[in-house]
Amino acid sequence: MLVNGEKLSYNETMLHCSNNKKNNNVTMSNTVSDSDKFRLRQRKTEYIADKLVEKFNAPQWRKFFLKIAWHLSENAIWSTLEMAFTKKVTKPLNYFIAACNKQMAEVSLRS
Repeated sequence: MLVNGEKLSYNETMLHCSNNKKNNNVTMSNTVSDSDKFRLRQRKTEYIADKLVEKFNAPQWRKFFLKIAWHLSENAIWSTLEMAFTKKVTKPLNYFIAACNKQMAEVSLRS
């Protein structure tokens, strides 16, 4: 991204840009707005859900995958996915769903 002819780094680009109406200059703020954080989290959630749909070839479970991607940590999801595809597990999708449901119950008890 270019601002006043100067190329910004990735981190600077990720900062919230606001348009200064008085002189039409782009100004940078040091904080990311809540709506930007929400959109970033939403995109990350959709990315995780899409990867899970692809991995399990189960588009009918996308809504569930979105839910777990929103509530569970990314580490918990990928660890559970690895466990689901071990040799001992005969039905990876069933294992993954059951394990995630259990983790979701634990998360809701902590809240």
